Amino acid sequence: MKLPYRFLSVLLSLIVVFSVCPQVMASDRGVRDDFVTIHYDIYKKYPAGVEGFIARLYDLVMGRSYDQEGLDYWKGQLDSGSMNASNIARFFFSCDEYYSLGYSLDDYITVLYKVFFDRKPDSEGFNYWKGLVLNNGKTRRDVLEGFINSQEWADVCIRFGVVSGTGVKPSYSVSRPQGVTDFVNSLYKDVLGRDADKSGLDFWCDSLTYMTNSAKSSAKGFFDSDEFKALYKSKSDEDRVKVFYKVFLGREAEGDGLDYWKGQIKGKSVKDGISILFNGFVDSPEFADKCKKLGIIVNMPDPTPVYKAPSVITYTVETSSGTKSYTGYLDKELALNIMDATNAYRVSLGLPELSVNKDLIKATDIRVVELCYSFSHTRPNGGKFNSANPSCTANAENIAAGYGTMDASFVLNSWKNSSGHNKNMTSSYNSIGVSVFVPSGNTQYGSYFIQQFKY
Repeated sequence: MKLPYRFLSVLLSLIVVFSVCPQVMASDRGVRDDFVTIHYDIYKKYPAGVEGFIARLYDLVMGRSYDQEGLDYWKGQLDSGSMNASNIARFFFSCDEYYSLGYSLDDYITVLYKVFFDRKPDSEGFNYWKGLVLNNGKTRRDVLEGFINSQEWADVCIRFGVVSGTGVKPSYSVSRPQGVTDFVNSLYKDVLGRDADKSGLDFWCDSLTYMTNSAKSSAKGFFDSDEFKALYKSKSDEDRVKVFYKVFLGREAEGDGLDYWKGQIKGKSVKDGISILFNGFVDSPEFADKCKKLGIIVNMPDPTPVYKAPSVITYTVETSSGTKSYTGYLDKELALNIMDATNAYRVSLGLPELSVNKDLIKATDIRVVELCYSFSHTRPNGGKFNSANPSCTANAENIAAGYGTMDASFVLNSWKNSSGHNKNMTSSYNSIGVSVFVPSGNTQYGSYFIQQFKY
């Protein structure tokens, strides 16, 4: 059989049966704690505010208490606005410690319910999410994003006073701080020169109260409006600058500063003039201090989903003549995708799912790097394929290698199209371990993939 050009036709199979087997004051951007102690009912197990949010992630995802170094780091990310709550959750679900826990798909979905929905899974919902993976070709990351972009997660975040980063409005009722109302009223008065209409006031106040908007983006909405542009045209350069002093600094323009900004916008178009002044004032310390006093998030963290990148390290392979080193990373996410895809394939054939075997994964993590040295079921030190972890000897092994962009379905289909590999995946084994190694430099066969199976 000739495999597609991206994948080597050097797939090997082997079937061998053995009898052995913190409470923090709200900062400029990332958090608010002016109401979390008031709206603090179902999370009494954890401290209010940022510390409670982080403690809860450690408890529910990692199954342990936080360490002080970790708490300080993640608090700093939220306090500074460098990261939002959703991206921190993504990091937890893509870090080495999480992968070492060896969650099965069932365990994974159960943990997602606890973290993002704050409850145990109901059978209908559980089957829906699991079905996306086993029957619809979705990955665990796809499922995670579905939980993140939910109202329930927005509710969790608002109760701890952290920015969710999803833009989803919580259903949980939060009282509107007076500072938010004062800020929005000042935008109407100082930018548009009029009183706020009720619908507009409610819209802007709600978005700030529920942290789906920031002071910076709210102000931009006003300054970019056609209503303000019309007013800007009718003003002198001096009056234009004074508007920005009033809104962002809360004071009158002084002589030198006034002259400087007048010079910056002299002769500029309406659009360019507004842009120059807005960008010059919005990130000022005075505006940040003003918003902090009002209890408003100045600037929202970047909402782009970010996962923790795999750790690139140097691995040492023991050979019969010494050692050999390879630099690269174990792609734990792809390994899980391959594991889930294998179970999806078995389910489609009416076969039971294989359980995740953490001891087998310890073995495959070693074996997959060894494949760089010797693409064989015999280990580089001359040992048998199942001797990498003496406490857990596998009964069968599939290996593969290839170049280019690989996903779970591509690798799995290559094994399915080979009778020996397919037999391993569809036999009556009970558990599975999967690993993927992506070398940093050039190797003979590109990236490497391995499955081991055990009764």
